[in-house]
Formats: sequence, structure tokens, C-alpha cells
Amino acid sequence: MDWLAGPTTTFTELRDPGLLKLYFGADPEAVTAEQTKLHRRKLAEYETFVAHGSPEEAEGPWLALQAGLAHEREWVRYWEKLQKRETRPR
Repeated sequence: MDWLAGPTTTFTELRDPGLLKLYFGADPEAVTAEQTKLHRRKLAEYETFVAHGSPEEAEGPWLALQAGLAHEREWVRYWEKLQKRETRPR
């Protein structure tokens, strides 16, 4: 179990199709609504886990769930903000 005891030395790799589309020039209006829905659904799923979780559960899964909640809340915030923004001048 050396893997568990050692530090994490690699950075998280982010693979998000919505961001990739934006990077290559997709119209944000064509991407934001669906991305917002997707991340809202995942957030609701995680919130359901929290609501039905047991306080006796191991700390590791609880900590991972907290990270997932924070991650999805930020994605929802990002996509909603992008959805409401005015077109950026070129």
C-alpha cells in the first residue's frame, strides 16, 4: 500500500468537451445550456448521496464526495455565468 502512503505528484487532467468546443471557436450559446444541465444533474446526484449518506461511512469517500460537490458547483456557476454574459467584443 505504498501508493496510499505517498504524496500525489501529478496534476489533475481536465477533459471537458464543452470547454474543448469553446477553445476551438464554438458559439458559447450553442454549448452553455446543455453544459449547465449536465452539471446540474451531476450536482443533484452528489447532493442525493449527501442526503442519504450515513455518518458512519469512512472519511475517504466523504472527502471525495465533498470535492465532487465543490467541482460541480463551480461548473454550474461557470456555465451559468457564461450563459448570461454579453457577447465579447472582437
